[in-house]
Amino acid sequence: MPNGSLIIRDVTTDDTGRYTCVVGNSCSIKDRVAQLYVVDKPFPYHDGEDDDKAPYKMIQTIGLSVGAAVAYIIVVLGLMFYCKKRRNSKRLQKGQDGEEPEMECLNGKDTVSGLHVQTKQAS
Repeated sequence: MPNGSLIIRDVTTDDTGRYTCVVGNSCSIKDRVAQLYVVDKPFPYHDGEDDDKAPYKMIQTIGLSVGAAVAYIIVVLGLMFYCKKRRNSKRLQKGQDGEEPEMECLNGKDTVSGLHVQTKQAS
């Protein structure tokens, strides 16, 4: 080639080896060595399934992802409506003066009314 390039077409493993480029002029001569390794092209891996099933698997994966997202949204909306309904029912249970309804504490001895703690006395 006029620009000094080397082009090897239809490369095979027989082309593996050392290639030397020598250039020179009236002042000096220079050379460069390059090692070329040619390996066989690997065969594509087939696990016995047809290539026609690949688009189906992609559609199946997308469908599963969209279904999971929709289910998540339904659960979140359901929880939001449940919490809103529960909050509204607690507001309705409040007395006329705005106090919380009286509730028993976990130990069963004290009662809570609003922010005040009352102790039951044994008789």
